[in-house]
Amino acid sequence: MGIVSAGQVSGSGTGSFKDLYVSQSGYIGDRLGIGTATPTYNLDVHGAANGIIRAYGPTIGRLSLQNSSRHYSLSVQSSNLYFYDESGGATRMLLDSDGNLGIGT
Repeated sequence: MGIVSAGQVSGSGTGSFKDLYVSQSGYIGDRLGIGTATPTYNLDVHGAANGIIRAYGPTIGRLSLQNSSRHYSLSVQSSNLYFYDESGGATRMLLDSDGNLGIGT
């Protein structure tokens, strides 16, 4: 199949796409499989050699991990990797481009 790019796509059941592009906002209920037709998790990524998830921003690329009691994020800013405690409002670890690791910085 080709690329799907539309203002609204809706339906139910199962289906497959080679490429799927959602502009502005979209909703996929329950589980989404990328590279698998039988996802086990909410987002299940399978690759031929590696499963890669990319979070890109021109100045900050960030992944957010949260449960009912705590919220953390992992981000790349400039050439540094940050482990940030969103709940506590503090950087817990910082890895700079020289390989230096700061804990509690």
